[in-house]
Amino acid sequence: MMSAYYFLDGWSQNNPYPVGQGGANVPGFNALNSGRAQLLALGDTKTLGSAAVNEFHFSFMRDATDLGKPSGGVGMSLASQGFVVGQNTPGIVPLSPTTEGVESVDFNNFSVGTNTNELKQVNNTFQWRDGFSKVLGTHTIKAGAELHYDQVNTNPIAQLNGNFIFFGSETGVDFADFLLGIPSQYNQSQLQTFYGRNKYTGLYAQDSWRVTKNLTLNYGLRWDRIEPWYEKYNQIATFEPGRQSVVFPCPPAGNLFPGDPAVPRTIGPPGNLDFAPRLGLAWSPGSGKTSIRASYGIFYTAIEALTIGISSANAPYGPPIPAPHRRFSPPRSLPRPTARTWASTSRFNWRP
Repeated sequence: MMSAYYFLDGWSQNNPYPVGQGGANVPGFNALNSGRAQLLALGDTKTLGSAAVNEFHFSFMRDATDLGKPSGGVGMSLASQGFVVGQNTPGIVPLSPTTEGVESVDFNNFSVGTNTNELKQVNNTFQWRDGFSKVLGTHTIKAGAELHYDQVNTNPIAQLNGNFIFFGSETGVDFADFLLGIPSQYNQSQLQTFYGRNKYTGLYAQDSWRVTKNLTLNYGLRWDRIEPWYEKYNQIATFEPGRQSVVFPCPPAGNLFPGDPAVPRTIGPPGNLDFAPRLGLAWSPGSGKTSIRASYGIFYTAIEALTIGISSANAPYGPPIPAPHRRFSPPRSLPRPTARTWASTSRFNWRP
């Protein structure tokens, strides 16, 4: 018997105050949020003779979101606001001309300007499961396998056209510093797209043995291979004091990358010896009105919320460039990492 299931859900939101994405908390600078979730599930169940059954399942889930797309204030160029712009000038280099708008300015208690941070993310999850069961006398034997593959594709758009912050570092009053043109800080970023990957494999075998009419033993063994997350293009790093990277020879000692000796692309090694025995019993003494159950097992799982995303955008892969307090001259450009900084890298196209 074969089965199929498909689910589709889309949503959209016009956020008038996108402060969660670094936007303004005053009217006129709204941002758009949208998303679409899809699920496809396929199944095939086959009876093999009178005492055996095999079940196969495949599922694919895709969740695509676009959070913080600038809307309000877009269309006004930085040049029209009086900024010096362009390469080889002491001004700002707009890195996203299509979303140029009212420049983002943060004060102590409010912020204005076009939304600065947008996140486009596409998550794909593939799962394959197969289970076989067979009855042999007083034994019910089951065995199976599971494969799980996750993709988290992120395209972070953060402060591509700059952001000014006024804390009052010069006069003690934030708006007074604004009138004097003395920001506390200027931020501009150029982040790489980031492609997190994760694989999981599991195998199991178990037996349910009805020893007597009122006693059943269950025992089995499971093997889990829980692989740490990795990045498709190895855009992650780790730290080990005293070691010098050979992948990028120029960073400070201790900064290591996938491809360095003894540094796998998953940074940490997978658990290849995660064997998990299980044992249980069910006993119904006397008239059968009472049931006594006991069990023991070892279980392995990934650490919740420990994902590779916390390693994204670390040098040399798209570091932000802040300009500190004092009279302001923005950076002329956002340099790509070079051999003089860390190493040369190439910008990857967004491919979800």
